[in-house]
Amino acid sequence: MLRTNTSFSNVAITLMDLFYGVTEGVAATGRSVLEFRPDLLKTIRGLAAESNALLDEIRASDRYKTARRKEKERSEAKAKLGDDTNQSH
Repeated sequence: MLRTNTSFSNVAITLMDLFYGVTEGVAATGRSVLEFRPDLLKTIRGLAAESNALLDEIRASDRYKTARRKEKERSEAKAKLGDDTNQSH
C-alpha cells in the first residue's frame, strides 16, 4: 500500500490502489473482471505524492500551526476543567 496522509484524498487514493491490487491479483488467475490503464499505478503514486506534498505545505503554514496550538490549549483546558470537576465531587 502507498503512504498517504490522512484526508479525504487518502480514501480515494487508497481505494484506487486497493481495486488495482485486487484486479491485478484476480487477473493473474485468468479471470479479469476490470481492466485499468497500464499507467494507473504510476498515476496513483503521483496523486499520493501530490496529496502528501500539499498536506506538508499546509502543516508548515503559520495559520495551521496557530490553529493546532489553539486546539491543544483548548483540549488541555478542557481536560483540566474535567479534572477539577471530578475532584470536587
